[in-house]
Amino acid sequence: NSQASTKVLGDLPVGVRAATINKQQNSLAFIGNDGHAYIYDINSKTTVARMNVGPGADKIYFTKNNRVIFADSNKTAGLYSVSGQKVRTYTSSSVIKGLSLSPDEETLITIEESGNLNFYNTASGNQLGYIPNLGSKNIRDVKLSQDSRKFLITSQDNSLYVGALQDFLFAPNTVAPAIKQFTINYNVLDPNTQKDAEITKFDYTEENQQIDEKSAEYI
Repeated sequence: NSQASTKVLGDLPVGVRAATINKQQNSLAFIGNDGHAYIYDINSKTTVARMNVGPGADKIYFTKNNRVIFADSNKTAGLYSVSGQKVRTYTSSSVIKGLSLSPDEETLITIEESGNLNFYNTASGNQLGYIPNLGSKNIRDVKLSQDSRKFLITSQDNSLYVGALQDFLFAPNTVAPAIKQFTINYNVLDPNTQKDAEITKFDYTEENQQIDEKSAEYI
């Protein structure tokens, strides 16, 4: 396409670990290898703001209203204006390993070192609830569906979790029952892979008394 053009940003102040661009395409936000987050004006090629980041900061997001979200300490994520002023704080109970933002940008999710997932209202900063550890502390990423009703969790131990958010989300400051995970292999063929179909179930148990049962879905 002869109309296409590319800006080469070869004079960034540091190496880049993660980056995003705003809707107006005039600002770049990125996490540098030096332990800071930067907001960079693309047209003038100048650094507008520099903020500290947490050790688990591997993602950074621009929202539709031109604000930036990233993990800015061990146990907090922050919402910042393009000038670098902090607007909101999201406090986690454990070290933050990663972040995810819902498609509608109304929900922020923090991935904790404990394996728990915390859900926050992006605008108010209030915690909506949490999903307890589903069996893995090595969560790589979490995504919400377009309508924010279902979640998908990917893990470094080759596990994949899919479920309805309302079935797994616990209210803040409540204790979730212990979770026991087991797998059932059925002797039927999946039409797509021609392999044995596999379903993973989760039993929520408390004092050895089953109170509820949820099951993952086929993907």
